[in-house]
Amino acid sequence: MKTINKIRIDKFDTCGDKSPLSMIRESLNMIKSCDEKVELEFNDYDWLLSLRYILKIMENKFKLKIEENGVKDGYISISVFPEC
Repeated sequence: MKTINKIRIDKFDTCGDKSPLSMIRESLNMIKSCDEKVELEFNDYDWLLSLRYILKIMENKFKLKIEENGVKDGYISISVFPEC
């Protein structure tokens, strides 16, 4: 499976002109086929909860699955890919 985008969201960083939710949603929208995945890293458990909610909203496009890859350097590592 090929990683098409990887983002890291730090709870201490300012968002600038893009909110973390928009960044997550845009990354997930990049997934076009069964062999693609997006990797997300965040250091705030609330973003994992938000990600699960976003996936429920996006179910009509793709049924996406979350795979938790553990914690690396204080960041929760997640892979998101289609259930095909």
